[in-house]
Amino acid sequence: MKLFYILLGLMLVASPLQADSLTTIQLQHSPAGEIIPIIEPMLGTGDVITGRGFKLFVRSSAETLAQVEEMIAMLDISAKILQISVFQGSERDLRALGISGNIQIESGDASGSIGTNSNKSAGSIGYNSRNANGSNGLMYSPTTSNGNYINKQWAERSNRNSPATEIIQTKGSSETHPALSPNDEFAGFETHYKHLLGSGGVVGRINNGYVRRALTDGQGFQEMIGANPFKYGIVSGADSHDAFSDNEEFNYTGVHGNTDNTPKIRLTSGTTVAGEPPIHFGTPGATAVWAPENTRTAIYDAIKNKETYGTSGTLIRVRFFGGWNYDKDLHKDKGFVKKAYKDGVPMGGNLKKKPAKAKAPSFAVWAQKDPDSGNLDRVQIIKGWYKNGHPWEKVYDVAWSDNRQMNKKTGKLPPVGNTVDIKNASYTNDIGDTQLSATWTDPDFEPTQHAVYYARVIEIPTPRWTTFDAKVLGVEPPESVPATIQERAWTSPIWYTPEAKMVKKQGFYPGLKPYLP
Repeated sequence: MKLFYILLGLMLVASPLQADSLTTIQLQHSPAGEIIPIIEPMLGTGDVITGRGFKLFVRSSAETLAQVEEMIAMLDISAKILQISVFQGSERDLRALGISGNIQIESGDASGSIGTNSNKSAGSIGYNSRNANGSNGLMYSPTTSNGNYINKQWAERSNRNSPATEIIQTKGSSETHPALSPNDEFAGFETHYKHLLGSGGVVGRINNGYVRRALTDGQGFQEMIGANPFKYGIVSGADSHDAFSDNEEFNYTGVHGNTDNTPKIRLTSGTTVAGEPPIHFGTPGATAVWAPENTRTAIYDAIKNKETYGTSGTLIRVRFFGGWNYDKDLHKDKGFVKKAYKDGVPMGGNLKKKPAKAKAPSFAVWAQKDPDSGNLDRVQIIKGWYKNGHPWEKVYDVAWSDNRQMNKKTGKLPPVGNTVDIKNASYTNDIGDTQLSATWTDPDFEPTQHAVYYARVIEIPTPRWTTFDAKVLGVEPPESVPATIQERAWTSPIWYTPEAKMVKKQGFYPGLKPYLP
């Protein structure tokens, strides 16, 4: 098995207009709670706005009301999300499916109208959902685009057609957010890009827009309806608009052609064609694929099988396996990979049925640094599960450099240190390790709970691209973004599914179906 990198309408229903009369406005696409904070500053003294569900109630003058309705017409629009479709087959196969090669951006569901298509070789279809952090909570919403709650049929169809999701691109990381993962010290990585594209500066919603919570919510759906709509492999993207994926911090030349193609423009421009300053963008990511050979068919099959991982641009190598009977020193074995495949499953796989005598699953992980980047700080395994109808997550440090000792009181690992010389945009690899590996057994395993596991590999601190640009210009790096970052890689997950008779199904799942049964 070899590794290959891929750089990749509003309807208003109102009572007859009278000055200071109470008007009801029926919203079509946005709940009242999202609209009210934006409208409130427009109201005068004595004006009132409240709402419930998809209805607004406004008491104001006719003049103010007209302005409010105009603003709502701009805000209450059918949202659109961007997905990349990958097809395998001959031109005739694709024509038979009605595929033209044109880009389509729609407000439809991830499962698509072509969701009944088979996932067999020729003509098979795979969606890669992207830029989830900018989707305003639509990418991993518990409802479909028409407002219906996800059911088993929809979830199974989405699972068939959506093998991968993008975890990072130039407009930021979609792994998680500090507000969603407050106990994760690395959750704030590249989260500077915040507004909704084309909105004129409206900040997007955080919930339902990040991969980790989606993977975890998938476990809740699996428990609740018996199917997982968010069973994704992990890939990274570029979204570079200049036909060049400059994924290295030291070689970053911008992503929007002439609008950010010099260090001066990148560090001083107040905005870009995407609506935010260039400094809020990160370098493009890179996707890695474990495939037996470098052919389109092999790479396509690997993506479909989810044996992929994404990075923030660095070319880290990572292996991740899960099984029930792994030896505690499997990662040290010369035949590590072969044995890991034989006795378990690779990233993107489902753990085999739990043996009667097995107490908990074990996971073997190995990582090697990018020769042109920083050493490795640590390897973590991140677990997501549902308990009593609510999502839970936990980050475990499983391998780390420099013989550091875990703090027994906090359970935290001390920082690896920082060798970055900000003025000269340089660093040394005097800290960290070139390789890290471990075989780890889940100490908190509960056999009745669905669970998802993925590995995250983190490098030592290195200069961000803005710091390299600042050196070229002879100025201080911008204060609004970090001068240093810790590049990383995220593997596709491994899933545990208990036998149906063991599952303790709850009567209510607040985040997935927020109405009492």
